[in-house]
Amino acid sequence: MYRYCIEKLKDWALRKDRGVMVLRGARQVGKTTLVRLLAEELGLTLIEVNMEESQGFTDMLERREQAKDLLEIILLEQGVDKPPEEVLFFFDEAQAMPGLYAYLRYFKEKAPEYRVVAAGSLFEFEIMRESSPQGPTGRVEYAYLEPMSFEEFLRAKNAVAYKKLLSLSLKEPVPESLHNIFTELFKQYLVSGGMPAVVKAMCEDAGLLRYDEIKSDIVTGYIDDLPKYSVLSGKKYDSELLKILYEAVMAHPANSMKYTELAPGYRAEVIRKHLSILEDA
Repeated sequence: MYRYCIEKLKDWALRKDRGVMVLRGARQVGKTTLVRLLAEELGLTLIEVNMEESQGFTDMLERREQAKDLLEIILLEQGVDKPPEEVLFFFDEAQAMPGLYAYLRYFKEKAPEYRVVAAGSLFEFEIMRESSPQGPTGRVEYAYLEPMSFEEFLRAKNAVAYKKLLSLSLKEPVPESLHNIFTELFKQYLVSGGMPAVVKAMCEDAGLLRYDEIKSDIVTGYIDDLPKYSVLSGKKYDSELLKILYEAVMAHPANSMKYTELAPGYRAEVIRKHLSILEDA
């Protein structure tokens, strides 16, 4: 499925003066898939490194002068013999390796010929940690991937309707018949939540029960992540309060509520702090 964000990644990948790309976005919005599509469209060999798995090169992250050696060791481990211009490195779940964010600058300084992307569903915490250095300013670029927009949804679900939408003028009234069609499609989009896995299932007519199963799995993943917030941010958070707030917000979308209505029994300032970290995640 097409994502507009890939155009920014292509522009980055084709520039000579590129830095390291940090792809930011929440869990399950399609970051890993997007990087794989980027490699496929540009004909690059993708070197995918999952930082949640044990890696033999982690001790090298303490030595900046070995940044290029680190990348070449990964190539050797994966049995890839390709020149730098034909390779795309992807460090996934980057938050699992403390210090990786700060180290990214050395890939730009010591191995600028290589394309390097880093991403992770909770990488935002590593970027914002107060205890970490200021980060690789000037040597890293950022792209943000959000849930699919209505246009991206339409492009995947109904290409004819997508083309028709683009042809409509904001200065002219939309015929009622068209308005009804697009209203129905927009309702389907709302059901999908803009989550690529759900949209894919909709394109395959997998059925409402399957859509709910996928969304339930995504929500479970978000909730399972809550205890990690304290570890990754370096601050103490109440996992139970995070869960209460997450479920309260999900149950009252687009509703104005007082902090104390979201979590009765908790002080407003504590609730505000926990809502803030939920938003960052």
